[in-house]
Amino acid sequence: MSFICATCGEEHDEWPPDRAFGLPDEIYALSADERAARAKTSDDFCVLDEDRWFIRTVLSIPLRGRADRWGVGLWVEISEADCGRYYRLFNVDASREPGFPGRIANAVATFDDSLGASVHVQLGPASKRPTLIFDAQDSCSLAVAQREGLTDAAVHAALA
Repeated sequence: MSFICATCGEEHDEWPPDRAFGLPDEIYALSADERAARAKTSDDFCVLDEDRWFIRTVLSIPLRGRADRWGVGLWVEISEADCGRYYRLFNVDASREPGFPGRIANAVATFDDSLGASVHVQLGPASKRPTLIFDAQDSCSLAVAQREGLTDAAVHAALA
């Protein structure tokens, strides 16, 4: 189903397209040689310098005036112990497992305070990546968006 976007006036096949980051920003910024020497990467796990641990997650944000949600695939830096635990639980339903803290490892356009923001990582079914939850009092712009939702224009700006 396509529609004409009220923000840009162009036709889109779907709205809004989810966004995903391929790597944590710090690893992405490395040259190919540095990345090969310092980082171990996969679709779901990254290790930098054998002492920093990252996992791929999803932040779900409601869209104002729509039943849809916008998904943002973010990398989160976590402790080595939590990374090991997630790795062991990767292929099982871990929905009932307690979550753990993390810090967002990607800068999201128009959400200037996203990089380094504290989040709660909640594990889920084997077929789903962990989800992110902000503290109810968190003032980070992504936390506010998760609580209050985003307009089409705000999503469009983040995707530009």
